[in-house]
Amino acid sequence: MKEFNELSLLEEFSPNEIKNEVFSSELLFSKFYQRNKDDELRELKIHIENAKDTGLSIVGGEVSVNALSKLNSETISILAGKNKLYFFKLYISKESQKLICFILIKRRKRTEEETLSLVRKLGIKNLSLK
Repeated sequence: MKEFNELSLLEEFSPNEIKNEVFSSELLFSKFYQRNKDDELRELKIHIENAKDTGLSIVGGEVSVNALSKLNSETISILAGKNKLYFFKLYISKESQKLICFILIKRRKRTEEETLSLVRKLGIKNLSLK
């Protein structure tokens, strides 16, 4: 895929199911990139497990795991972004330039206890939360 403005890509590829959420507030971050499909799939599964532990829900999570698992390509195009309320990833076929699947997560601030638990889980030492 050629270099495009990420906002144009969002307008083109955002599915109707999440378009309102994606454009609900100013885009704070966006990135269009290519990634190894298996690495992304592994990370997505970890995100889903962590979401269960923290009570978050990942809209499209399981559907995306299934779709990416069946994909016959080693590389996937990803359009990731966040606004004030949501984080999202759009998975786009590198070959056909069509949306394959998406995830949408409603953002919330972690409690100090959740942050400490995550720090322990990731093995981070000497982190001050103040």
